[in-house]
Amino acid sequence: MAVTLKKLEKDDRPEYFRAQQIDPVFQVTAADGQVFYEDSEEDAAALVTRLHVEDQRENTPRT
Repeated sequence: MAVTLKKLEKDDRPEYFRAQQIDPVFQVTAADGQVFYEDSEEDAAALVTRLHVEDQRENTPRT
């Protein structure tokens, strides 16, 4: 499974972010299914990159 990034707005945001009036929120889903939320696009993109690199390292055959 790939790492995914999704922009959440309005009612799609988790309750915590709606209560804090943070809009938009970026949902990052790791290859193993873990879900993370970031309130900035830059932080979300950095997290996607880090998770992707980790996934590649874990799934690359060792020689």
